[in-house]
Amino acid sequence: MNSSALAGKTVVVTRPREQAEDIIAKLEMCQAQPYLLPLIQTTWANDLAPLDQAIHRLDSYDGVLFSSVNGVRYFFHRAGELAAADGTNGVISRLNGLFVAAVGPATARALHKESLSQVHVPHSYKQEELVQLLQNRLQPGSRLLYPRAKVVRPHLLEQLVQSGFDVDDVVVYQTEYRLEGKEKFVRDLAQGKVDVVTFTSASTVKAFDQLLSSHKMPKTDLPVTIACIGPITAKEAEKRGIPVHVVAREHTVNGLIRALEDYYTYKG
Repeated sequence: MNSSALAGKTVVVTRPREQAEDIIAKLEMCQAQPYLLPLIQTTWANDLAPLDQAIHRLDSYDGVLFSSVNGVRYFFHRAGELAAADGTNGVISRLNGLFVAAVGPATARALHKESLSQVHVPHSYKQEELVQLLQNRLQPGSRLLYPRAKVVRPHLLEQLVQSGFDVDDVVVYQTEYRLEGKEKFVRDLAQGKVDVVTFTSASTVKAFDQLLSSHKMPKTDLPVTIACIGPITAKEAEKRGIPVHVVAREHTVNGLIRALEDYYTYKG
């Protein structure tokens, strides 16, 4: 059995603890040493009234699009709470009557776990391709529900509106940084005890940047490989002066690990 090029590498995982199980398992399969460093956490939106209203009037929409696993998680959690509180049942059956789209396979899997029978995913897992998918399958003027994070790239919403869709974008969760208690990691980073830092979202990059700044660590000559899940995340890092060495061509955890294996295979 051939050893992975990641064998023995210490790889930092910066996503929230509750979302890190998948990438940690895959790193362990490569005989790498995962180093969990959750730099962000998600919480409910400050005002859930818009989400509650959207869930109550699901039948008025033609489609629903989910751009993250967190969006799925918070949406269905709230739907369950409403069902328990006031008998708002039938969310799954009503969603199965709509055009449901997800930006990538992880988000689609989260929807399948909620028992949605049909979820549409763009071929290249990009927001731009998601817009194209919706344009191909729905008519201009169609009503879309977009449950989203508080801070997102405006590009998707702008493109949907420009395409003629009537979009009801509802904030369901927000992201907070978790920078406390990270002194050991800062020491390990400075002493070259980690090999790779992975970023799976722009939010993790921003939190990492703040962590370095709070400890007055330089960003340009970090003794570590920086790996990003896709070009949007990489662009955020480069904008902040953090050199990027690896960008996954397939914007998934599997794609990120494959890109790292290719990098170390070539580097030796």
